[in-house]
Amino acid sequence: MRTILPYLVLMIMAIGQTDTSTTTRTYSFQNHSGLNTETIDYIQLVFKKGAAIKGKYYGNDDNIHFVADIKFKNSSQEEELSFTLYNYKFCNEKSSPFKKIECSKIENSPIDEINKPRFWGDITKDQLKLKRVFHYYQSRFDNMNFTLIKEE
Repeated sequence: MRTILPYLVLMIMAIGQTDTSTTTRTYSFQNHSGLNTETIDYIQLVFKKGAAIKGKYYGNDDNIHFVADIKFKNSSQEEELSFTLYNYKFCNEKSSPFKKIECSKIENSPIDEINKPRFWGDITKDQLKLKRVFHYYQSRFDNMNFTLIKEE
């Protein structure tokens, strides 16, 4: 009986604990804007048990800089993503997850429900291989390969 009691206590403690560990991964994508300047977009995703559960998109293109939340589609799985952006906040300087900058919502946003992009693609070990499409693209899309730059 003495050897069974510690075993039972250990089993009860193990059953009561849940794995709440999360991992945050930051990815970057270098692109050339229409003004021939190089800009960097970032995606920061929070993973739990291997699946992305939330994220932010930091967009920089020409003179438009923003931060938006990521809304996952129900079909997103551990190896693939499908999402849109919402809750846009626009910034006066380049947005980045590594620098605190002032961003705010604006009236008459240039990105509305119709003009917002949709993303889908694959998660590999060190990359997000995404395709981006806008409603006016007429079945064409942008390939965007984001590279993992930080994991914590």
